[in-house]
Amino acid sequence: MVVKRLPPEEFRFLVEHGILSSIDLIVFNSEGKVLVGERKNKPAQGYLFIPGGVMLHDETWDMALKRIGLAEIGIGLERKDVSFLGTYEQMYPDNFTGRDFSTHYHAKGVKYKLNALDLPNPQVFNDQHKTHVWLSIHELL
Repeated sequence: MVVKRLPPEEFRFLVEHGILSSIDLIVFNSEGKVLVGERKNKPAQGYLFIPGGVMLHDETWDMALKRIGLAEIGIGLERKDVSFLGTYEQMYPDNFTGRDFSTHYHAKGVKYKLNALDLPNPQVFNDQHKTHVWLSIHELL
């Protein structure tokens, strides 16, 4: 099967009329802090958010995890590297187009703990985020 991104207008239709499936990466460093960044784009523009991305049509879980890991933190993640935390619903009143409709996600949350050899690439992460910061669970709550 060929994995492909939808053309922009078809993706817009999907966002307006469907539910997106995504993977959210909860990345911990050796101090137990979580990587978050201020989002540049809608939805959730201006809010701190964890790395993640939308799964593509005909993309398996393993393919998506590797692609999203590389795109968001510069690390090609594999299933053995992460702990599945569950599926979470995210609903936003806006969307990436600026038109008047909401965005609805079913996000699969995964936990990933960096080891001494892993150094996430902040420049990759900053493609979708203005800044990034490591925060403790206490600071996040």
